[in-house]
Amino acid sequence: MIDTDSDDVTDAIEDHTGLVADRLNARTVEIVGGGDAWGELAYSAEADMSELAPAFGDDAGRVMNALNEARVDEGSLETLEAAVSDALSEPIELTDEMVSFRRETPEGVASTEFEALGGHGVVYVDITLTEDIESEGYAREVIRRVQEMRKDLELDLEERIRLDLAVADDRIDDLVRAHETLIAEEVRADAFATVDEGHRKPWDLEGVEMEISVEAIAAADASDEHSMRSSRAFCPRRLRRRTARRVSGERSSGVAVGRDMVEGASAVVGSYRGVV
Repeated sequence: MIDTDSDDVTDAIEDHTGLVADRLNARTVEIVGGGDAWGELAYSAEADMSELAPAFGDDAGRVMNALNEARVDEGSLETLEAAVSDALSEPIELTDEMVSFRRETPEGVASTEFEALGGHGVVYVDITLTEDIESEGYAREVIRRVQEMRKDLELDLEERIRLDLAVADDRIDDLVRAHETLIAEEVRADAFATVDEGHRKPWDLEGVEMEISVEAIAAADASDEHSMRSSRAFCPRRLRRRTARRVSGERSSGVAVGRDMVEGASAVVGSYRGVV
């Protein structure tokens, strides 16, 4: 919830609601502006006894207690006067110097003030943690790290990957796995599978050890194809036939034979590399 008196801030948030939600791991972003107020708020007052005592004399203690216990829907002196007068069953007149207002947020809600674009406001965040929210939060953290690893590999935006996750904590692993579909969509993953080669990196996710492995699908397929070709090239009969054909076709002397020997040896070495 964003409460602001700036039309420019309101317009900016409305234009980039998705970005704000993503950066904050927030499911929804709501804006209050144009003189409206968030209906979940309450206000309390802190009395200044140095101002109350001269004005109310012996009744200053009673007035101070009533002020400190009062909760009102808006932070205005008139509303506070009405609440205190009702509590004391007598009319009370207050001045701005006698009290300072405090904003009271609902339980489980944190707030912070900000200034931007010539205005100011308050951001309210519901920090009540449910298992579903915790699960999605961990999934979003995994997504951010996989995106970083995609950048490390300099992959194109739409390039598909194979993804492997190893989470040290079983409970957190279950929470992450619950959102595999979301993770796959966001990071362009075609499959969660073992990654033998590729970019492997350990992460500390709020005290939980995790290892993420990323491999471009095209690169992985190329590697597999290379291994298959290398295995075929290692066949001695194939190698002998290929060399014989090449020597016969070129009708060359020792130069052609020497080239065939080098290429044949390279094929054998390549086959061992493919097997290894």
